[in-house]
Amino acid sequence: MESSQSSSGIRDQALAQLKRKREFRAGIAVYLVINALLWVIWLLSDDRGDANGIPWPLWVTVFWGVGMLIGAYNIYGQRPISDAEVEEEMKRIQR
Repeated sequence: MESSQSSSGIRDQALAQLKRKREFRAGIAVYLVINALLWVIWLLSDDRGDANGIPWPLWVTVFWGVGMLIGAYNIYGQRPISDAEVEEEMKRIQR
């Protein structure tokens, strides 16, 4: 029974991770479409409204991009929490 519970827990974790990855890929698509639209609007506008020569869509692209990079790290870059780390943290809390 222990094995089925642990495999069920692993399955739940895998499903949650796959859901996060799918949502992140959808977020990348939104990021690309919206940023492309903003750059096209900027290119087609008569008064481009550059701030000191910096195109205004650049601010959106950069800061949203930083957020996307942080999200990518959280999904793809971090290793899973191990049982040993959980036990160590529990011991630390109990002290």
